[in-house]
Amino acid sequence: MSKKITVKKYDVIIIGAGPAGLSAAKILAENGKTVLVLEKNKVIGPKVCAGGLTTKDFKLGINKKIADKFFSKVVLHTPLFDDEIKDDKPFVATVDRGRLGKRMVKEAEKVGAEIKIDVEVKDIKNAFVEIADGKKIYYKYLIGADGSNSLVRKILNIKKETQMIAFHYKVAERLPDIELFFNAELFGAGYAWIFPHKDFTSIGCGADIRFLVDAQQLEENFKKWARENYPKVQFKVDDREAWYINYDYRGHEFGNKFLVGDAAGFASGLTGEGMYFAMISGIEIAKKIIDPEYNQSKLKEIIALKKKHEDILNLMEKNKVLSQIEYNLLGLAQKSRLLDSLLIEEFC
Repeated sequence: MSKKITVKKYDVIIIGAGPAGLSAAKILAENGKTVLVLEKNKVIGPKVCAGGLTTKDFKLGINKKIADKFFSKVVLHTPLFDDEIKDDKPFVATVDRGRLGKRMVKEAEKVGAEIKIDVEVKDIKNAFVEIADGKKIYYKYLIGADGSNSLVRKILNIKKETQMIAFHYKVAERLPDIELFFNAELFGAGYAWIFPHKDFTSIGCGADIRFLVDAQQLEENFKKWARENYPKVQFKVDDREAWYINYDYRGHEFGNKFLVGDAAGFASGLTGEGMYFAMISGIEIAKKIIDPEYNQSKLKEIIALKKKHEDILNLMEKNKVLSQIEYNLLGLAQKSRLLDSLLIEEFC
């Protein structure tokens, strides 16, 4: 990686070096395309993220050796029930995003992708991007992989009306299990979580704030819940990180420009899951650039899954009572093991 750019024209320019952009870069470079990835930050990888991966993510080529911890169960909590999703073998893991980013950069560069850091894109035209020093770099195709606050999306004038707010504390205490907490009174149509890593534990919360809980109230509810349930854990202001998750999908192909990952709104509005959807979108759009006749079947699958998730979310957001009923039914179904296989399949 470096900042210096010498070539003036590429087959594909990718703005943003997250999992979506790097997945696309690797596929494109493997297939003979000249690829330039522009990342505005000085370091690739670190991101505000709970850091969960599932079996599905590893099937996309992520090396299991970079995982912090593996888990064969996820503990669920609702106001009426506590229960577990279990399997005979691990189906979910936690990972350090910095380590994941370094690994993906190495793999993309190995097959010929150029990745430049600390490069700010100032403007985007139909055939070139202009960077901060005034230099113009030309392209045949452009991929916006620049996250929830995407410059590419703004330049394409695509609205963004639905998003989640999420925050977590990276605490020193080592907790044993991945846990999810559903309580509509506290978290609206969202949930709180515990994700143990190798050197820390992510304890946080996320929700769509449009209807049930505003951002300030959500955090107050979370703090009250955390103090009551984890009185020995120190939640320090310096350990707090917050971010937005864009799930407002309004298309991904716009002439010779494409959007992937959170820039396109490919995250799930119900679960906040973004990593798998991001990588699939990067891979599928890369294949579409390589072969314009490619049908993007995997991308269609995640769009359909997103719609199912958000149909549920919209129903829950209409009424707190409905949300609470949904979560209690989840607990009942878990007690009878009706959902175990379905939920494990969702992870896997």
